[in-house]
Amino acid sequence: MKRFKNVLLILCDQLRADFLGVYGGPNITPNIDSLAKNGLVFTKAYTPSPMCVPARMTMLTGMHSLTCPLQIPSSVLTIADILSNAGFNTAALGKMHMFPTRGPYGFKELILSEDTGTGMFLDDYHPWLAKQGYMEWSHGLDNYDILSVENYLPKNKTVTHWNSEQAIKFLKKQKNTSRPFYLVTSFVKPHPPYDPVASWSKLVNSKDTPLPIGLKRPWKDYPEVVRLWAQAVGYAKISNKIDIRQIRAHYLGLVAQIDYEIGRIIATLEESNLEKDTLIVFSSDHGDFLGDHNLFMKFFAYESSARIPLIIKGPGIPKGLSSIPVSILDFVPTLLDFCEQKIPVQCQGESILKLLDENGKSRKGVLISTTHGNALCWATRRYKYTFWPNGEEELFDLETDPYEIKNIAKENPKLKNKLKNELIVELERFNKKRVKTILPLLKNKKLKKGEIDYNDFVDMSKRFVQHKAI
Repeated sequence: MKRFKNVLLILCDQLRADFLGVYGGPNITPNIDSLAKNGLVFTKAYTPSPMCVPARMTMLTGMHSLTCPLQIPSSVLTIADILSNAGFNTAALGKMHMFPTRGPYGFKELILSEDTGTGMFLDDYHPWLAKQGYMEWSHGLDNYDILSVENYLPKNKTVTHWNSEQAIKFLKKQKNTSRPFYLVTSFVKPHPPYDPVASWSKLVNSKDTPLPIGLKRPWKDYPEVVRLWAQAVGYAKISNKIDIRQIRAHYLGLVAQIDYEIGRIIATLEESNLEKDTLIVFSSDHGDFLGDHNLFMKFFAYESSARIPLIIKGPGIPKGLSSIPVSILDFVPTLLDFCEQKIPVQCQGESILKLLDENGKSRKGVLISTTHGNALCWATRRYKYTFWPNGEEELFDLETDPYEIKNIAKENPKLKNKLKNELIVELERFNKKRVKTILPLLKNKKLKKGEIDYNDFVDMSKRFVQHKAI
């Protein structure tokens, strides 16, 4: 399979796969759908951790967050370190959401738009916006508010437009250089608040948005951690479907604007005669429940939160669909393989090139871990098994139960134990490559059990102070 000169990695924050046209969502993403039509679409792509920082650390290092500190040690190479040293022009433009904020994590160019904590005071977007006489969240909401509202900014001052402008400027400069490039363009949206500007907020009528799924599962059947979490942040048992559909409509408005800007980026790539030498990868760090299972945000391994879009397009890449289970953990080895660079031993995923060549025969499943509750999930082509440290277990047959309503763990002990053993084997493999400051992942080759940290939910109740749509 042919290797490529350049890599363009396009990321979104909190974008779930099934809200894109190519994955069966509303017909509002023509540019992403066009990319998919001419590329390879993965139907079983997952985040290794449905939370921003752990997932993004994995994108940089090729290491699972179970095995590497979120503040990346100097002993761990990033993909940007490797490609910069190999002579690539490397740039991270947009949301990185790492600590420390400005890294630089090996990138030669770092132009940031952050949306939380001190990062907002250390990025490049907010000072630029202030000089234009605007404030991003003049509507009064921030990124922990599970609310929908119209954004008062002009379209060309929004963070989504600014994100694409940085990518376009970078690509235009590459036209006159012989150096290959590795460009990460990372959109802040559609992360909350769900606040599209006027031209995008009315794109989708709230009555036309799909209703949440998973609501038929009895609330008592959910793991204790999930119930505690939902109660702590205040959106357990949401009943106002009108409000939820308005949030979903505004979420789709944000997605539609991203799609428009992606069209501009790809057009620039083509106009600069760079497309034929460039591998394009489109994905997200994790999804968003948007009311599914009576939940919002992410954090747990259910499909709405953990499944991500993944589209790869480039010369030599086959067109069509792939059901091979893949993960963000595979991004670093895949991109280094494309760039004909040695894959460091720290990487715990595999090159998707290799998986495609063998039709995924060596890939049984992928590991997903949750920060809240410390659950471990093993996702295969058909099944999903989750172990909770308090001893609870979940098993879903995604072929017959795609909404994860019926937990079949108790009635299928043989299948459950088979998947559990595969999970243990994967953890044993990870153990060998973990940073030594990280404690072993297993105890006597068994999954660790422990008590629930109830303080975690007290903290969350203080963090998410608003929870009803307006």
